Amino acid sequence: MQSETTGPTTQDCVDLLRSLQQLTRARRRSMRYKQDAGALMMLSALEGTPGARVSMLAEMLMIDISAASRQVAALEGAGLVARVRDEADHRAQLVRLTAAGEMALATACETAGSDIAGRISNWSAQDLGTLTDLVRRLATDLVASEPGCAKSPPAAYRVPAFTVG
Repeated sequence: MQSETTGPTTQDCVDLLRSLQQLTRARRRSMRYKQDAGALMMLSALEGTPGARVSMLAEMLMIDISAASRQVAALEGAGLVARVRDEADHRAQLVRLTAAGEMALATACETAGSDIAGRISNWSAQDLGTLTDLVRRLATDLVASEPGCAKSPPAAYRVPAFTVG
């Protein structure tokens, strides 16, 4: 690893990507027989917002608008989201979490958090806090520096939540 003054090398970043890929694989294995990861990502994207258009959800999740629309329809059918009129543009609709959607997301977050806590029980709270801060910083920097990359809604509307990889 390079010192902080010279910045990371390409190889440092390749090592980081390999670690992130391994983490993603572990997370997918742990979710395999639980809730649908795509549904949870959609619910998480809506958490803390007054609602979002399907097109914004598609952009945020970096999926095709037709896939986002199908996901919203399935979640709506399950009673986890509802469509409401966009007060800023009465021709449009926003998708928002229902109370059942909020509960489902909270349960999924609790389950995932408990699973991870059990797997890293030998970590200190300080180590976990440091890792969380660094991963959040990495995500923020990568999103901010990528032209056209899906952006989250304004922070005033969003409370960071659960995501699955």
